Amino acid sequence: MKYNDSILKPPGPIISVIVRPAGRASPTRTRLGELDTGSDITVIPQSLVKALRLVPKYPVVMSGYDDAETERWAYLVDMELADCILETIKVVAVPRKTILLGRDVLNHFVVTL
Repeated sequence: MKYNDSILKPPGPIISVIVRPAGRASPTRTRLGELDTGSDITVIPQSLVKALRLVPKYPVVMSGYDDAETERWAYLVDMELADCILETIKVVAVPRKTILLGRDVLNHFVVTL
């Protein structure tokens, strides 16, 4: 994990994340992941849904810092980061470039910033 000030404004910690459909070896895609301790659920770029041929599993209601509720589809993926494989992680997809690693993923690690 390292801090990045060219991609993130303000600078923050990022890590490389490999994502694939849950229970499958391929296809895979690698994206940068931002640590988001304020998020309950991990968020992936919408572009990965098509690239990985992810199938929506069920709707989830999300709310952000402003408490506005939004319904999104949940997808199941496996992730590799920090030499660990996390299986069957529930994620949602939004239009963005990086992955937001929520507490559902971060709780598997001891993170020192």
